[in-house]
Amino acid sequence: MPKLASFAVIDDLARLCHGGGRETLKEALVAYSQAMKSPISRHSIEQWFAADPTSPTKGKSRFFLHAFLLAACDRTNLTADMTAVYDRLLTLLTKPPRQKKAVTADETGLSETALEYGKLLGGVLLDRTRRSDHSEVADFFYSSPQAPAAGERDHSYYLLYRYAATGRVVKAFLVCKRPQATIPSYSFLTFMRGAPQRYPEQHRESRGIITKWENNSYLFLGFVYRMASDDVDDPEKNVEVRRAAYEKPHYMEMLGFDFEEIDNRHGLFSGLTFTIAVSNPVITRVAMLHLGTVSSLGTSISHKEVGLKVLDSQDIAKDLRETVERLRRKKCKNFGRRLEVDSKASDWASVRSGEMADEILAMLDNTPAYESTLHEESRSKEFASRGAIGTTPRAYQQIQSLMGTRSKRSLT
Repeated sequence: MPKLASFAVIDDLARLCHGGGRETLKEALVAYSQAMKSPISRHSIEQWFAADPTSPTKGKSRFFLHAFLLAACDRTNLTADMTAVYDRLLTLLTKPPRQKKAVTADETGLSETALEYGKLLGGVLLDRTRRSDHSEVADFFYSSPQAPAAGERDHSYYLLYRYAATGRVVKAFLVCKRPQATIPSYSFLTFMRGAPQRYPEQHRESRGIITKWENNSYLFLGFVYRMASDDVDDPEKNVEVRRAAYEKPHYMEMLGFDFEEIDNRHGLFSGLTFTIAVSNPVITRVAMLHLGTVSSLGTSISHKEVGLKVLDSQDIAKDLRETVERLRRKKCKNFGRRLEVDSKASDWASVRSGEMADEILAMLDNTPAYESTLHEESRSKEFASRGAIGTTPRAYQQIQSLMGTRSKRSLT
């Protein structure tokens, strides 16, 4: 049986239903999708007719085209040649999906118990039917009423800020992705780079899935990979190094975001992360500034264009202005909701960029909520708790050092 992609499905449909008119067929498919409230969007349909078209091979696309074929074309009135085309399309569109070969423990090198546990964990994480009905598109892909709606293959871009263990501020780049054929879940990528003066070789990426839970929160769960710097002269060698790094995760990373926080502060909201510093686990608060989506910006952007770095707190406002200016030179159209409003204000350079930097720092303050509430009146308005929380408290380290010194003295 030939593959569906090897046939000009759209051309055959046009010949059967609309006398060969592709534009007429496209509008008919869009109208049918809207009338039937189909999950197939106008954007998806238009991609089937593009100069470099996508093939409607997914299950829901084939189901949609099969229903359209039955509704729009009467087989009894076709010529012999067209009947053959009709039957061929009908067979292809109703062909059951190919069953993938089951992975065995021998092929993975894992024990049967580990493999079964992995399947169970993967099933729970990817089963979106058991989750809250909060919309990932509305929460992570919406920019503004003026921006186009997010397409099925859209990406959404964020600047992610968090404290480093040193007390400086890490500026990372995070990308949210819609479900794809290879990953049936919303997913994310993050890119960060160490301070050039201390850790110039530290270039890390994270890849994982976005899950949502009935306790009104999102959990980003993925692996951290150590990468060679991408500022190399040999791009092909860099690709090889990246592929090798993906085979050996360095650590796991989690990001947590509350539904209510996103609703109240859409475009600039806070969260919490558990990740890895240079070599030790850390927990710290994060701030997410929405830059926009491919649809709203009118172009795609990368981590190189936003400038990954480690900042002193007083430099965040200046860096915000420089980032916006770089994106404007790239002809980006509409930013995320918050950045769009502030960056277009007449006092962006003089006032609002500084206010946004202060708001980001306030979100990053790692002072416990109990302490903040208890001492609200007596606390300084400065951002008190700077720096990620490591696995070993500094006071404990000092006590251990002192005890170690005393122990040595007692032995002499």
